[in-house]
Amino acid sequence: MTKTLKVFIMVALVAMVGSAFAVAAHAQAVKGPSGPNVYTVINNDVYLHFNGQFNTGTVFANNHVVNTLNTGSYGDGGAYFTNTQADVVVGRGSKCIFLADAGGTSGSGPGDIASFNYPTLISNYTSNFGGNGYGHGISIANVGSVLLVGGLRTTFSKPTGSAPAAS
Repeated sequence: MTKTLKVFIMVALVAMVGSAFAVAAHAQAVKGPSGPNVYTVINNDVYLHFNGQFNTGTVFANNHVVNTLNTGSYGDGGAYFTNTQADVVVGRGSKCIFLADAGGTSGSGPGDIASFNYPTLISNYTSNFGGNGYGHGISIANVGSVLLVGGLRTTFSKPTGSAPAAS
């Protein structure tokens, strides 16, 4: 390698390591000594043949893993990078978490939405019209007490005993 290329690679590595430390330091500084807890939920999007397990969601508090939630269905192992496949609604004493399972219970669709009243799995929402997010993923978000679902071109039914609506 030329000397210029070696110097460039070293500078790039130092910059990457420095930015990783800065992100970790920021995550720790967000809470501060007496500040509120910061929670993050990630949909792991585990697909059928990955590890023999159902899809999971990981819950972090202040950048530390505090729980893993089993959805009882499968993800599709990817989908579009911009899809939001996890949603959290907190209100009136409930902590609702929704995780998209594009693979559904069969692993190849149709998909469903796992609903939790943290940390308990309540049920899985299924499509009323046979919609399938497998291969493209399912995007979810909430507006008040309404859960919006994209990628299926359908509506979902609320199963009996599902998590209470938050406001």
